[in-house]
Amino acid sequence: MSGGVAYIYDPDGVFPAKCNMELVDLVSPGLADPEDEEIVHGLIEEHRDRTGSMAAAELMSDWFNTKKAFVKVYPRDYKRVLEVWLGERRSPQPYCSLIIVHQCTRTHSPRPRPWTVRFRF
Repeated sequence: MSGGVAYIYDPDGVFPAKCNMELVDLVSPGLADPEDEEIVHGLIEEHRDRTGSMAAAELMSDWFNTKKAFVKVYPRDYKRVLEVWLGERRSPQPYCSLIIVHQCTRTHSPRPRPWTVRFRF
């Protein structure tokens, strides 16, 4: 992974064991920073509003607990680039991915169906 930050919804806590830690750092809980929470909340809310997603609505309905299950994936190279940008007093153009691996309890799908929302700001 390079070129951005990912927020992984990991309610079962299995992601760290499956992640290649060679190039990234994990921040858990991933939404401890209010700015991160605002970004992810906004992305899920927008997805729900635009698509009528039941999974997004379910996540939003218990946001207090949902936000605790996110892990922030921060590529080390990306972090260094941001530090240089900030050192030069430029405004960084972060790129983040929101990756949800979640099975809506109201569906009868035999396995979780991941969805990804990518957003550049």
